[in-house]
Amino acid sequence: MANSTVGHSGRFCNHIILNMFASMISERGGTVFTYSYKEEMEKLGLPLYTTGTITHEHTHEISLHDDSFDTLLDNPVGFNLKLNHTFVQNHAFSLRLFNYFHTAAVQEKIQKANLFTERYKNNDTVFVHVRLDDIKKFNPGYAYYEKALNTLGPVKGYIGTDSPEDPIIQDLLKNFQLELFTKDEVETIMFASTCKHLILSHGTFSWMIGALGFFSTVYVPPERFKLWCLQSFQMPGWAIVDPEENPSTL
Repeated sequence: MANSTVGHSGRFCNHIILNMFASMISERGGTVFTYSYKEEMEKLGLPLYTTGTITHEHTHEISLHDDSFDTLLDNPVGFNLKLNHTFVQNHAFSLRLFNYFHTAAVQEKIQKANLFTERYKNNDTVFVHVRLDDIKKFNPGYAYYEKALNTLGPVKGYIGTDSPEDPIIQDLLKNFQLELFTKDEVETIMFASTCKHLILSHGTFSWMIGALGFFSTVYVPPERFKLWCLQSFQMPGWAIVDPEENPSTL
């Protein structure tokens, strides 16, 4: 379906990133666009352009590995877009989106929408996000989370995960002052992004938490643990924790 992200594959934050790309395109050209997860994004305070009125005669399809989507962001688009087979995830767009979220007006909107807004700059907790489930082989492993937590010293906090029974999660809960956070996706992003410290996995859900963690210190694993289709985690101010390096190098 052209000019729509409804029915696109991928999880929640894949859709958020794709929707933000589509919204930027739509706003530049005044085109009609239909967004998946629109209600959830509105709850997060993420701005979507919804007042477009133009539908073009021709349609252009962006494929999974088509990097030409970057060029569409800076020029009016004179055709409809079919986005069924792409995820618009690379370093250039990730950095653009990160900087967009951090502009004063957008950041203020997101902060006001956050149900836990009073926690910004008002806590000393850590949030650990551990993406496992069907892509556990890409996870950096227990040693990464252990090392990142040890750099913080004694600190209380939370774990958000899709696999609470996994041994990695159980060991982290047992060995550190952490408790399982079990809210839905929207509230998890809201709450986690207000924590003082964030220890993330690779994946779009972690990336979104970090990107909206306006006042958080953010720790991420090295690029070698990245997924098959994933934006770079080399965002401004984010610290890389390599479980194979000596702690003194952090």
